[in-house]
Parts: sequence; C-alpha cells; structure tokens
Amino acid sequence: MPRADQAIRQWTILKLLEANGRITLQQISGTLDAPCTERTLRRDLVALELAGIPIYTEREDGKRYWKLLDNYRNVPLPLTPTELYALRCAQHLLQPLEGTFIAESISGLYQKINANLTPKNRTYFSLLQKTLQMGTTPHTVYQSHRLHIDQIKAAIEKGRVLDLHYTALRSARSAKRTIDPYGLWYYDGSLYLVGYCHKRKALRTFAVERIESVETKGDRFQIPYYFSIADYFKNAFGVYRGEAEAVTLRFDKPAALWVPSRRWHATQTVTRLPEGKIELAFRVAVTPELMQWVLSFGAQVEVIAPKRLRTMLENETWRLLGRYQKVKMGRIKGERKKTGSSRR
Repeated sequence: MPRADQAIRQWTILKLLEANGRITLQQISGTLDAPCTERTLRRDLVALELAGIPIYTEREDGKRYWKLLDNYRNVPLPLTPTELYALRCAQHLLQPLEGTFIAESISGLYQKINANLTPKNRTYFSLLQKTLQMGTTPHTVYQSHRLHIDQIKAAIEKGRVLDLHYTALRSARSAKRTIDPYGLWYYDGSLYLVGYCHKRKALRTFAVERIESVETKGDRFQIPYYFSIADYFKNAFGVYRGEAEAVTLRFDKPAALWVPSRRWHATQTVTRLPEGKIELAFRVAVTPELMQWVLSFGAQVEVIAPKRLRTMLENETWRLLGRYQKVKMGRIKGERKKTGSSRR
C-alpha cells in the first residue's frame, strides 16, 4: 500500500477524532474515499498511539469506540521558554502565510503552550523576546488565497484532480489547467503548487498567488512512489528547474569576505585564491533566476563557467548599458538645448 495513502488515512482519522471526540471503525471507513479493511484501520490507530496521540477505546451499546482523552487539546507540551521562543520565531518567519491553515496551526500551538507557562518562565520568555527579534523579507501575502490553499490541501490529501485557471508569467493570460496536485512548496516567501499537468504531460510548478480559481474534480490519482519535492528542486537555484551544469564564479575581495559564509546551494564548494579572491562552484540549472542573482553582485563577480551563463550576463549587461546610455544622451541633448536657448 502506498505510504502516501497511509499517511493521509492516519491524518484523516486524527481529524475525525478531534472533530467528534469518538468514532467507530465503520464511521472511519465510511469517511475515506478508498475502501479499507478494519484490520488496516486498527493498525493506523495503533500507529497514532505509538506517535503519542492519547487514544483509548471503550464499549457502549455493543459498539467499540475509539476516543481521545478529554483534555487532549489542553495537555501542556514539555517545552522550555527557549523552545517556545524558537516556535515564536518560526511563527514570525511564516508571516507570509498568515490566514492560512499553516500559520493558524502554529499560532494555536503557540497560544496553547504560552498559556501554561509559569510566572518565572514567562519572565524569562519576555527577556528572550528582547534579546532576539525577527525581521521579514519582501513576500507575497496569502491571506486572500486561503480558500484556494485549503482546496489544494484537501485535494492532495484525498488524491483528487484539480481544474485551475492560472496566469503564467510568460503569456500573462489566464488558461485552464488540469492538475494532479503532488504537494505545496514554500520557498523564499512564496508558496508553490507542484503537480502533474495533463496538458503538458509533465510535472509543473504553479505560483499559488497566480491561481485565479480552483475546482475539485471527481477523478482520483496516485502520487508516484519515487516523487519527492526535495529531489524535484535539487538542481534549481531557487524555483526554476533544468539540467544541472557546473557553474564557477570568481568573486573579488569585498564580496569574497562574506559570500562563503552563506549556503547558496547544497552542492557548493569554495576555493581560496590570491589577493583575497574566491571561486564559488556548484552544480545547478542555468536559468534567468541564477543570472539575476549573479547580476546582484555587480562588478565584484565574474562568471568563469559555463560559457552560456557568461553570454547571458554579457547580453544583459549590454541591454542595461543601452538603456542608461539612452537616458544619459537624452539628458545631454536636453542640457544643450537649454544652453543654446539661454545664449540667444
């Protein structure tokens, strides 16, 4: 049985227990989309118990019920003030997802644990808040996309096909796409849907904020065993994917002082050079996204390889120069006209 189905089934059982307090195997089976034996459901319940969920059974009117402890939602987790503050920081970093099920779940967990702090721990927690504060980078606001995100989440969990109306950046036009949704991916302040596109006959990435409408279809699908979002993006330098190539960049001393301290990609290596320079190398897809990142260093970096990336940078540099030269020439002509008119 696919592991994805097992995880989805156990998640569904837990949500049913949280919503109803108690439930029978027949009720669980009637809620699931796919047929499932009672033996399998019993194994799922045992797995949830082993994971620390306080489940117990009782008999009533000849029926066996599975229940959650009455104080399940109020049991304080054994977190220290420092661990609680780490959770608070995570909540702040996920600020772009405010209004979605993800942010609301973290907020609920934080409030639950915070309410059980002792006065002494609460004082220390306040001190931690003054010691380290979190900033946010520019990001998309997803509060207005809550309905779409919830629909996508449910479709992934239940293995349902989706019809999307989506605006691609290249065409800037809305088009209908039929998608098997594999998963949501949060990266650099943005949320993406990864799924199999029926039109393109291939996996595609969709920016959630550019999804105009979502409709859940009756058709079912199965996520392949081999699929992993981490593997899907392993060659990407960000979001755009492609075949990995050996990339080598040479940084001058000012940038070389701090560039090695950051993890830009999992495959990166750093080589120290004379005069304080460095070479940064990794294997990634050569995309416009990578080109824009290299451009952000200005004249402090030189592309050594591959030649294709070097050519992309050269062409973009000439386009930039042409744009600013036009502005400069226009200003010079304007100044000449003003000077000539004043002399008259």
